[in-house]
Amino acid sequence: YWNVTYTIVCENERNADGSPAVKSTGNATVTPVTAPATSCTESVTTTYTATVTFDGQTFTDTKEVTMQSIGHSWSAAFNWSDDGKTCSVDLTCGNDSDHNTTLAAAVTSAVKIPATCTAAGTTTYTAILEHDGMRFTDTKDVEDIPATGHEYNVEFTWADDNSSASYVATCAHDRTHVEQGSVDSQTVSSTPATCTADGSTVYSVSVTLSDGVHSDQKTVVLPKTHHYHVEWVDMEHFAEDQATGIVTVPATLVCSVCGEETEGHSVTGTFEARENGQFVQPDCGQGTPGQMPMIIIYEGVEYPYTYTIPAEHYYIVDPTVGVGNDREHPHITIVCMACQDTKVIEDAVAHISDRVEPTCIQHGTYKYYAEGTYDGKTYRTLEETLLLDPLGHDYQFNWEWGPNNLTATLIITCARDGCDFHADCRAEVDVNTTATCTVAGNTVFTATANFLNKEKTDTKSVSGAPLGHDYHVTDVDWDTFDKNAMTVTATKVCSRCHDGDPGHSVTESVAVAVVITDPTCTLEGNRHYYVESPEENGYNESIPALGHNCEYTFEWSQDFASAIMHEVCTRDGCDYHKDYQASVNPVTTPSTCSAAGQTVY
Repeated sequence: YWNVTYTIVCENERNADGSPAVKSTGNATVTPVTAPATSCTESVTTTYTATVTFDGQTFTDTKEVTMQSIGHSWSAAFNWSDDGKTCSVDLTCGNDSDHNTTLAAAVTSAVKIPATCTAAGTTTYTAILEHDGMRFTDTKDVEDIPATGHEYNVEFTWADDNSSASYVATCAHDRTHVEQGSVDSQTVSSTPATCTADGSTVYSVSVTLSDGVHSDQKTVVLPKTHHYHVEWVDMEHFAEDQATGIVTVPATLVCSVCGEETEGHSVTGTFEARENGQFVQPDCGQGTPGQMPMIIIYEGVEYPYTYTIPAEHYYIVDPTVGVGNDREHPHITIVCMACQDTKVIEDAVAHISDRVEPTCIQHGTYKYYAEGTYDGKTYRTLEETLLLDPLGHDYQFNWEWGPNNLTATLIITCARDGCDFHADCRAEVDVNTTATCTVAGNTVFTATANFLNKEKTDTKSVSGAPLGHDYHVTDVDWDTFDKNAMTVTATKVCSRCHDGDPGHSVTESVAVAVVITDPTCTLEGNRHYYVESPEENGYNESIPALGHNCEYTFEWSQDFASAIMHEVCTRDGCDYHKDYQASVNPVTTPSTCSAAGQTVY
């Protein structure tokens, strides 16, 4: 109602059609007057007055409009409990302060700041009240989430002697919270080892942290062990490895703690032995015994022992002297450990066992030792494993001739049982004949093969028909080439007979073969026609290049102001590609009231 137009006519003046004459038109001045509301719920009336002054007269018109009540204009005051879990809302109308009420809001909560190991967390409480078509909200932050405290994962690292352990404690909630240190250990229990049972010592460590006591235990096994001493050493059978220098000797070790009924009370075997002090030479003549201090090593433990050498000849087999060249009739050399006196047992006996026969290419083996008696005592050499030489192949030679006896193969096999040796040697065949191309005669074929640098030969003699001509093309008349029949007239000459011999040279039609090189887009191809061999008697015919077979695609810019044309050859194997900058000519059809315009590029 703010825009009011007016028209003033004169009733005393008439137009030609008899209608009143119009004197003035325009916009009137509008003045609204609203009656005051008595309450938020009472409707109100506004009177709009339009006023026009013309020719000293004032003209008015009015319009009354009744509006709905203005309604409440609520403002809210939130009353929170200290813990944020409840909230009431005081509502007061801004249009009438006597209009007020207090209502309970709905409260929700969410974690704002999570608690850490050392700091409490914060909860944000949100109060929501919907009333009279309006929504009121407020928030309150309360630090009410207790700190989680540390929850340590502790790793202990024991000292080598188990007297202490270092620890690293890492909090499961925050790996940057680390405590570390060292604590002494306590012995929880200790069980000593015996000769037959392992012992053990149990160690314990503990550390008190903010989340409680953390502990660890370690059990150390004490291996069972016998308290051995050397009871007996067999010096007659000591041996020295010539390659390593390690000396071994048979011996018996006895435990000095446990009884004979205990498992492992004594152990007998051949052990490594080492010198352990000054050797005292016995005097066989004066009756003064000698001494040989040594160490016997068993399971990594060294046991001292002094061997007493009687003041008499004490012979042992001299390991540095063999049994002679004839192992079937050996002799044994023995030497006194005291005075180095030597004796030779001439009638020793050879002992052979575990014989494995050799094959053509593999050694055989057998175990061997010699044994003999001197002065009522038996002496024996160390048992050794000896080799038997391979037998070598028992070659058998057979010849296999090919068709027409122009090829031959020497087949070699081995006649020994169980040997699958097989070899084929290609032989060179020499042909000596009295026959000619046209006259019969005798032909001798001699095959020669080389095997292991030795020459093997075999011959075959054949009497029969003439050899026949061995023709080869020497000249081609390409003017007679029939491309449809793929034939051409050529001259052929026999390689066996001579000029003037019957049928030495003939001229006849022969077959033509062709090798085709396909053309490409840019290179010519070729047809190479030939007789017998591509390298000889050839004739070439070019094939024109194909030229490119291109496809064209356009690539537009985003605003269509420019474009590139791609020219690409589609033939397989051709990588031709070229780009052109295209000229762009836009044609625009303008928009109208009812149709959109467009631009064609």
